[in-house]
Amino acid sequence: RQRRGGRPDRELTNGPARLCQALAIDGSLNGADLCDGRRLFVEAAPPVPNAQVARGPRVGVRGDRRALTVPWRFWVRNNPYVSRGAGNAAELTAPGRRRADQPKKGA
Repeated sequence: RQRRGGRPDRELTNGPARLCQALAIDGSLNGADLCDGRRLFVEAAPPVPNAQVARGPRVGVRGDRRALTVPWRFWVRNNPYVSRGAGNAAELTAPGRRRADQPKKGA
């Protein structure tokens, strides 16, 4: 909160940059092993039911077209601490499911 200058709680961590700022994660941790816990410890959270998990393409990332379309962005639906993304990026599905308006593969 001290680093965020009085912003509402829901704005402290909504988005990768704000999350890193809130946790004092900077470029010195690029490439750090997140499994050994020496430089950064990531605690496992309680499980989230699959129906509450949404996924979609990453936003604000530059690179080849595949990197921009692969659904590597995951979040808990309706969580106020998650940034909305760009365009219709939030209009996505839980892992392993498809939206009703998406055709089945091979159809």
